[in-house]
Amino acid sequence: MEEDMATIDGTVNDDDLMGTDGADIIKGGDGDDLVKGGGGSDHLKGDAGDDVINGGAGGDLVEGGAGRDTVMGDSGDDTIRGNDGNDNLSGGVGNDVLDGGAGNDKMFGGQGNDKLFGGAGNDKMFGGDGADRLEGGDGNDRLSGGGDGDELSGGQGKDVLDGGAGADMLTGGAGSDTFIFQDGDGRDSFVDFTTGGDSDVLQLSSQLFDAPMSAQDVIDMYGTTVDGMAALDFGDGDMIIFQNMTDLSGLAAHIEFI
Repeated sequence: MEEDMATIDGTVNDDDLMGTDGADIIKGGDGDDLVKGGGGSDHLKGDAGDDVINGGAGGDLVEGGAGRDTVMGDSGDDTIRGNDGNDNLSGGVGNDVLDGGAGNDKMFGGQGNDKLFGGAGNDKMFGGDGADRLEGGDGNDRLSGGGDGDELSGGQGKDVLDGGAGADMLTGGAGSDTFIFQDGDGRDSFVDFTTGGDSDVLQLSSQLFDAPMSAQDVIDMYGTTVDGMAALDFGDGDMIIFQNMTDLSGLAAHIEFI
């Protein structure tokens, strides 16, 4: 029995387009469109306008096009592209790939081991559950790993990186970046934290400490080394390893408390 399949092209108006249970190709055209793929591995594209696009079940390719789009993968291992405009991208369930493209995008990986690429613009990226990989690209981005062991890379610009729970690896990239560490974050590795040149900032949660601390108090009480690399060991499994530093001299001036 042949699988149902549809090829649907929208109009210049605001369209409401629904696919079948098969592998559909749907283009919204101009206008503010609502596009949903249904079952199957679909290719959905919003084109121009502020569109809402939902891949539905299956491993879908979902693209926003021009405009301020909301692009969702739903279930399945999806590839989601914002393209132009300030878009909201959500992977849903599955191991998804999200590419923001141009614009200031908000990206949510959801459940699964996801890959998020911010592209150009000042993006906000949230990995969610799973071992995720987040790359900010150009712009001043905010990257939040969520649960499990994540890999965060800020790229160009003044980025903010927060690994969240799990053993995370954080790389700021070019620019003066901010690294966040909170109670319960686990054992994180800061690959390129620097106190010279494009100086970075370390923001520490006050919940890590039983009493008020100065920056120098933190270094004196929690400073240590791991395999020749400088580290801060807060106990209960919470630790920061500075992979490119052999000691903590100069770090105090770069510590802030949140």
